[in-house]
Order: sequence, then structure tokens, then C-alpha cells
Amino acid sequence: MLEQGQKTQGTRSEAALVTTNRFGVRNSLLVLTALFIIASLFIGGAQPEAVGLIQAPWDKLAHATIFFVLALLIALGFILPTWLIVGISFIVGVADELHQTWLPGRSADMMDWLCDAGGVLLAVFVLRLVRMLPWREEGQY
Repeated sequence: MLEQGQKTQGTRSEAALVTTNRFGVRNSLLVLTALFIIASLFIGGAQPEAVGLIQAPWDKLAHATIFFVLALLIALGFILPTWLIVGISFIVGVADELHQTWLPGRSADMMDWLCDAGGVLLAVFVLRLVRMLPWREEGQY
């Protein structure tokens, strides 16, 4: 028991536990958000209202933006090598396009997938730039 006015010295294990819990919650939220986006692609995209929801050429921008955010969430939520982040994101894009072949009024489009891939590659590029910033704390991002 500590006397009044006596300060405690935290151990490394206590500090590590606090850090792990803080980043564990953050990572969990990032992963859940990524899973929500993936579910929205497949469930929301299967709804009849999704046909023609965003008109060309803005649909390509929407593809790139969604996959940019998805790749960022995967990169920040998991500790994975870049090639795996890109691979997972590309596979989700291909699966989304293939899924559309079975939906009435929808079709797979190579340009959509290329825009998905462009968003993923842009996210990887942005992450690399941020990781090179001199004022970034070690272990951040």
C-alpha cells in the first residue's frame, strides 16, 4: 500500500498493457469498419436500388474512393506486409465484380476493377509517404 504523497513508478508491463489495450480497441474498430464496407459492397450492391445509383464517370471515382478507404483500414487495422494488403483489397474488388455478374441489371466491368486497384495503390502510396514524415512518432501508422 502506498503512503499519501508517494508516487508510483509504472512498470513496462503495465505501460505495455495500456498501449496494447488502446491499440487493440483502435485496431478492432478499424477492422470492423473494413468488414462493414465489404459487407456493404456485397449486400448493398445486391439491392435493386444499387443499379445506376451513381452515374458515369462518378461511379469510377466512387470505386477508387471506397477501395482507397478499405485499403487504409486494412493497413492500419492489421499488421500485414504491403503485398498482402494489396492482395486482400484486389481480391475483394474481383469478388465484388464477379458478384455483380449474377445480379439483375448489373455486370462486371474491368474499368471498375481497375479503379478499385487504383484506389488501393494510391492508399499504399499515401501510407508510404506518411511513414516517411520526419515528425511522425516511431511505431505510428
